[in-house]
Amino acid sequence: MNHAPDYEGYRKEPKPKINWDTSTGTWVGIWGYDWANVIGNEVLKVSNKIEYEVWQPDYRADKIYLHVFKNGLKHVLFPATKKKYFYGLKIFEDIYSEQIIKELEKLSNTNNNTVLHLNAAYRLLHNIILKKYEKKIPLLGQFYTNPQTSFPVYKVLNPINFLFRYIINLQQIKYLKKFDKIIPSTQNGLDFIPKTVLKKFIFRNNHANIGIDFLKWKTEFTKEKARKLLNISQDKIILLSSSRLIPDKQIDKLILSLAKIKNKDFICYISGHGTKEYEKYLSDLVKKERLNKKIEFIGYITEKELIKYYKASDIFLSTSLYEAGPFSIYLALYYGLPTICTKTGIAAEFIEKEKCGIIIPGNKYSKWARIIEESLNNIKYIDISKKNSVFEFFNWGIIGKYYEYGYHEVIKSAQNHKIH
Repeated sequence: MNHAPDYEGYRKEPKPKINWDTSTGTWVGIWGYDWANVIGNEVLKVSNKIEYEVWQPDYRADKIYLHVFKNGLKHVLFPATKKKYFYGLKIFEDIYSEQIIKELEKLSNTNNNTVLHLNAAYRLLHNIILKKYEKKIPLLGQFYTNPQTSFPVYKVLNPINFLFRYIINLQQIKYLKKFDKIIPSTQNGLDFIPKTVLKKFIFRNNHANIGIDFLKWKTEFTKEKARKLLNISQDKIILLSSSRLIPDKQIDKLILSLAKIKNKDFICYISGHGTKEYEKYLSDLVKKERLNKKIEFIGYITEKELIKYYKASDIFLSTSLYEAGPFSIYLALYYGLPTICTKTGIAAEFIEKEKCGIIIPGNKYSKWARIIEESLNNIKYIDISKKNSVFEFFNWGIIGKYYEYGYHEVIKSAQNHKIH
């Protein structure tokens, strides 16, 4: 993984069950919710021939911490620091772990089929790993967001911006060339990638690369019962948005759009968490727009509580600039909720293909209020026949085998390059 545990995001929650006190007087912990864990769990369900480890840098860690889950998946926390690096024409700072590099050195000296599964979007730690272990360890890259985010459009009038973006694109392409195979997140954005690199892509066959555990999210709640349990009016139109509260999710733009809908009797619940500063910014914006009675932040809630909000809702909203999924839309589709989302991510591609929702432009905010208002006037629930398509497209059983196949393809490709 290329990021530390989100201690700040979980600051209002108790420690996770898996935690250790450190010698520095703080603590480290493992939640096991990250996509690396989720993918590993699903791969282990379909294969008994694979061992799976999640390696994560952690600013708090004073040594290596290891936990083994019941299914055999290992999660390891490594001491980490911040390191400066050049990207484009600017100096940035990112997470780095010398301990991870040392452990990989040990692996590179063993003659086994170890695959490194890294982020295909440029990251400092992963770039250092790629430079050091290209042709030594089989390397699989995966886009966890729209590939377009990695390739900024450089045809701009400002010559400095042109050069900056042009260099970033060159760096990203050089980065991708070091992988043996690459897993895409979406079809959108792939036209930014050279054909020589696209040859490395392991494309899906009518399914996503991140799925949903349908049994886990199965519920017998009716809308009426869910609203009663949450003490929500049975008469109001309920909107739901669920995501991390970060600028890319554009919750502020959603708030401003809802402010333009003056005469509708709705409540919009927004779940998720962010930094203290950003949460305050959003809260202050709601007050400024006098939407206190129409928008309510419910914070980071348990899955059981989240199910109730999904079942209590009439329309789901997703306004992110960039997504790979998102999982929140998968759930909305599973529960048959009318969905309004920006055109980014595999879920939006599915909605376009199946015509089971409304796509809004990611940055043309003037259109949002009108589209949302029209939907409030004419709520169209997803045809039950579309449910079969949802089950097939987001089925972890199929997707888990896709990853297993991908790992074998990486090893095969690496062997063709005479690794080991």
